[in-house]
Amino acid sequence: MFFYDKLISTISIEAPNVKVETYVDENKEEDIKNILRLRKVDLAITISKINEMSYKTEKLIDDKLVVLASKKHPRIKNCINLEKFLNEKHISWNINDKDKNQLFKNTVKTNIPERNVVHRSSAINMLLMVSNSEMLCLCPETIFKKFENFNILNKFETPFDCKSFSIYMNWHKSYDKEQGIVWLRKKINSIFQMK
Repeated sequence: MFFYDKLISTISIEAPNVKVETYVDENKEEDIKNILRLRKVDLAITISKINEMSYKTEKLIDDKLVVLASKKHPRIKNCINLEKFLNEKHISWNINDKDKNQLFKNTVKTNIPERNVVHRSSAINMLLMVSNSEMLCLCPETIFKKFENFNILNKFETPFDCKSFSIYMNWHKSYDKEQGIVWLRKKINSIFQMK
């Protein structure tokens, strides 16, 4: 995600002996709880809040999906409606292959027909493909804002009912007062507050 590079650079300066590993295979709450309980990871950044006494959760940010199109797109210029959206090809960002479009499934309230979608595992790759093609994508607005200054993409509100979502930091309660994890939580929180 957008915070990862900033987190890595901060840790390499402030705590050079700390190793950061990502674990992106799990999306379901039960899987997340298990990797935290088994100490496979110290923290999990997710779009789901764990509501169980053994776990702690902190909301980092609120976000929403937006539609992105290339500034050079021949048919999508100033606005987009549902018909235009459905008639275009799409690219989707997926962190893993288990649950393609998980964010889409969790946020879109309208019943959208199946679309022709190209899947990419990198948000940057997705945005670059959209900027150089006639494809559209749904993207969290916070990620778009990191690329807004490049002036290569047009942003539109979704032409269908789509609820906002939150990004959470989850950890097992046994880590609550562990100094290293407390420091890491503070660093992650400050990075997210920079947006």
